[in-house]
Amino acid sequence: MKKNHVIDNVFTLVLFTMFATMALLVTAAGASAYKSTSEQTERRFDRQTCLNYITARVRSNNEAGAVEITKLGECDALTFTQEANGGRYITCIYYYDGAIRELLFREGIELMPEDGTAICNAGDLGFSLENGSLAVTLTGTDGTDITAVIACVG
Repeated sequence: MKKNHVIDNVFTLVLFTMFATMALLVTAAGASAYKSTSEQTERRFDRQTCLNYITARVRSNNEAGAVEITKLGECDALTFTQEANGGRYITCIYYYDGAIRELLFREGIELMPEDGTAICNAGDLGFSLENGSLAVTLTGTDGTDITAVIACVG
């Protein structure tokens, strides 16, 4: 008959405790890495989706004289002019109060930047139109920039 020693029980308990501690540490490290990667992917997706939306709007309105950079209140705005139902309609895309906004109105109506519909949250939005190329720079809420250059008719 074999006798159990106290040291055998203590060794088994210490070994189990070390295993459980290591398993918890590895799980916590994996969860932290997953959370960080997930947040980074979401920020990139938000910026890219918003920039893709603006690019699609430019391409769908890309006619001579239809795309301009103007002012809406104090905001720089990317402006598209369209003829429809016997009138001229203007669509503005601009940055105001922490969001990229869009506003559609009939020519001659005075509106303010706060009247637009928020498309997505952002840190800033900038435009430049040179030599038939429109550069759109979107700053995300985390401060990182992404730029698209779009060929324009005029």
